[in-house]
Amino acid sequence: TADIAEFVPVESIDPVYFDKAYYLAPDKGGAKPYALLARALRESGRCALGRWAARGKQYIVMIRPVEDGLVMQQLLYAGEVRSIKEIEIPKTEVKDAELKLAQQLIEQQASDKF
Repeated sequence: TADIAEFVPVESIDPVYFDKAYYLAPDKGGAKPYALLARALRESGRCALGRWAARGKQYIVMIRPVEDGLVMQQLLYAGEVRSIKEIEIPKTEVKDAELKLAQQLIEQQASDKF
C-alpha cells in the first residue's frame, strides 16, 4: 500500500530521479476507485507522490496514469542523485553554422514515438 502525500504536475519531476516502475492493478472490489484515480490524474496532468514500504525499506514513489491504468514509479532520494553542477563542463563557443547543421540532423532523424 502506498500512502499518498500530495499531487504535483507530472513534468515537475525530473526523470533523473526515476528508478523502478511497477504496473498497479486494483484489488478485488477496488476497480471503481482505481479507475477514478487514474482518470482524475490523467485529466489533471498531475501525479501522486507518496511513500511505499517493501522488504523493510521506505521508498518515495510517484503514481502516474498510463493509458487506462496506473504505474508506480519508485524514485531516488535527492542524496542518491549527483547534481549536474558537480560535473565540470567547459565553456565552449558554438558557431551558428554548426548549430544549424546539428539542428538539421536532429530534425532529419526525429521521431514522435519511442
